[in-house]
Amino acid sequence: FFQCWMFVDCHNVHLRVFAIFLCWTSLLQALTPFERIARELIPLMLCAKGLLPSIILALVFFAAFFHVIFNLKGVRSLATVDDLLLETFSMLFTSSLPAEAGDPCIMAFVILAVCVFSIFFLNIFIGVISEQYSHWKSMGDKTYQQVLCHRSLVFCLRAHYLPTRLCSGHAAWVF
Repeated sequence: FFQCWMFVDCHNVHLRVFAIFLCWTSLLQALTPFERIARELIPLMLCAKGLLPSIILALVFFAAFFHVIFNLKGVRSLATVDDLLLETFSMLFTSSLPAEAGDPCIMAFVILAVCVFSIFFLNIFIGVISEQYSHWKSMGDKTYQQVLCHRSLVFCLRAHYLPTRLCSGHAAWVF
């Protein structure tokens, strides 16, 4: 059953993961008619749109930091690149330093990069998220009404352009 509604290539793991993600996000969309849940959920979902510039900025810094470490360590094999990528990610996002002290130049750069990333970029994320959330939360009544109106419009358009033959036109008008 599940493979019927999936994409053409059911053995492609990336497409299956994407489809699973879409199914779970549609669950969030299905919860919007419940007012108490929607008033908390809608501002969170709308905050994600405002995070794009911060995410791009953090990714550029991450790529620059990874490139510098890659060149300082002189990585030559592909397996080492994967390990270095995971190490760099865990260093920056958990603000942890490497366990063993290596070259002093590399350690000084790592300490500087971790400090800049954890103090500057993570605080930007926190600031942007809190600013966006308070903005959308203050507009909660209007936003909730807009979401309900949009869902009603989509339903009406689908009913208009995808007619059904379950009942006659007169019976459908009555209901």
